[in-house]
Amino acid sequence: MARALATDIKATVNTLNFIGSQICIEIAWLLQLRRNHSQCWAGKRLWLCSST
Repeated sequence: MARALATDIKATVNTLNFIGSQICIEIAWLLQLRRNHSQCWAGKRLWLCSST
């Protein structure tokens, strides 16, 4: 029982970390885009996602 609970908590934390990192990528992407908006949106997004 305790082991299953620990696994659930770990999975939840991993999910939250993943969501948090995705939000950080989005924010960084938007800030980068505002600073250098002449670059291709899709290219910028691909670069940011692949650099993490």
